[in-house]
Amino acid sequence: MTTVQPAPLGLPTTAWRRWVLWLSFSALLAGLLVTAMALALRLQEHQAQQQLALQAARLADELRSGLVRNVKTLQALAFQVRSAEAWQAPALELLENNPEMLRLERRDHGLNTLLTRSSPYADPALVPPSDPARMAQLQVACDQARRTHLPTYTGGYAWVRTGAEPLPTIDKCLPKIIRGELVGFLTVSYSLPGMLAELTSASALDGISASLHDPETQRSPAQTPPGPASGLMAEHMLELTGHLLVLRLETPRSSWWMVSGDVPRLVLGLSLLLVLAAGLLARDMVLRQRAEAVSRASQEQLQATSRLASVGEMATLLSHELNQPLSAIASYATGSLNLLAQPGARPDEVIKDLTTAMAHIQAQAERAGRVIRSVGNFVRRRERSGTLVRERVPLQQLLHTVLPLVQLQAQRDGTRVVTDIDPACPDLLCDRTMVEQVLLNLCRNGLQAMADPGPAGEAATPAGGRVLTLSATPLPRSAGTSANWLAIAVTDQGHGLSDAVARQLFAPFFSTREQGMGLGLSLCRTVVEQHGGTLTHSNAHPRGTEFRLTLPTASASAADQPVPAD
Repeated sequence: MTTVQPAPLGLPTTAWRRWVLWLSFSALLAGLLVTAMALALRLQEHQAQQQLALQAARLADELRSGLVRNVKTLQALAFQVRSAEAWQAPALELLENNPEMLRLERRDHGLNTLLTRSSPYADPALVPPSDPARMAQLQVACDQARRTHLPTYTGGYAWVRTGAEPLPTIDKCLPKIIRGELVGFLTVSYSLPGMLAELTSASALDGISASLHDPETQRSPAQTPPGPASGLMAEHMLELTGHLLVLRLETPRSSWWMVSGDVPRLVLGLSLLLVLAAGLLARDMVLRQRAEAVSRASQEQLQATSRLASVGEMATLLSHELNQPLSAIASYATGSLNLLAQPGARPDEVIKDLTTAMAHIQAQAERAGRVIRSVGNFVRRRERSGTLVRERVPLQQLLHTVLPLVQLQAQRDGTRVVTDIDPACPDLLCDRTMVEQVLLNLCRNGLQAMADPGPAGEAATPAGGRVLTLSATPLPRSAGTSANWLAIAVTDQGHGLSDAVARQLFAPFFSTREQGMGLGLSLCRTVVEQHGGTLTHSNAHPRGTEFRLTLPTASASAADQPVPAD
């Protein structure tokens, strides 16, 4: 007997399978949409975090630049010789122009207060603390300023306000040194909320909570209106002489349902279209869009960084290179004043010497102008007719400009300058001003190396044994080229270079001297390499260091001259 199986209840087998496939596809579609949305939100948050970090770095630079500008104004006030009454007017003007400053105090070398001036914008209820802890910090900062001759900052403390929160404050101590002797100090009290409000762009803090933190105590001495309890955060170190603060920026994190920005919306739209067309390709397209967005952001960041680096390079070049002609002008001007002050001097001799000094001052002023133009051309890599701007310059002309400046310092240090120039040296094809600066930098480094003590406490080179040698010899032609080169060597008899120093000698901002900027040798190498040459160093015998640079000569053909890449 045949047994009849009952038909399954519900939907037919074909419809059931169709619904299963549809539900599976819907689940896959929902999963892909959730994944794409999560990636878009993560990308949006990552971009916001990067933008916040860049904003923190920019704000820290603005704070640092504002404090540096204040130093110049404060130094002008500190070195004005005025009576107590006459000092008050420029002090008040300075406080009116800088609302972040609460108070100026003029002190003697023992930190006793001589004159004070409070800001007209300060709350009358503010009371500066007089506790020993604050004076101890001020003593430490002024002692460091006395040693380094640099403005130095104290740690954070608070001014008391009746019926309100204390006002976080930080002090800065500027030494007043005349002819090498400390005669007093100028101290200024900064309101940290005022620094954030006055020394940074107001638009940069729109919707952002900014604060300055002391990493030693992990407390916040200054903060703009409080931010959210949770959100994105970026920190950047604000290094001040004598103290360190941390600039912290916080911004609210966007909610998951608030999708903003073109990239997340594009990811979501493409995900829907690609899942309907081919679900397996959705994730690949999301990753591709994310990679393109990151690459585009990286390119824009690199371009912005390149522009900022060019501006910074020009600023450091000018500050470093203009120091030498300006120092020479000051030296000749001081000598002229000394001639005028000599009693019983013959007028004709004084006029002759003054005429010579004025000629040197004019030459150095023109040299400073050439430095500005040459540095501008160097930073912009401006080209003329396909090659760098160069001119034919005899080596003797370069030495005639550099040696008088070298002799000024050499005579003061008891150093003998010796030149050993091969008569067969051809003319150079170079940027005259930049090469003069290179030679002058190397010579001054050699003089300072013989005058400074050694790294292990050795005494400086005795005055009778200090010899600085400038030598120049033409080099033989390299194989396969008709270009001629000239080698110039600057040799001192100092203590030489240790292996640790030699490894990072040309690194930017590295210096073996406490007051050195660490830019001289780095810029020298850059200038020489822009001419197609090299700058190297080696130990001299029996002691000292030899710096050797190669430069192209005017006898080389134009086709053989190197053209640096942009």
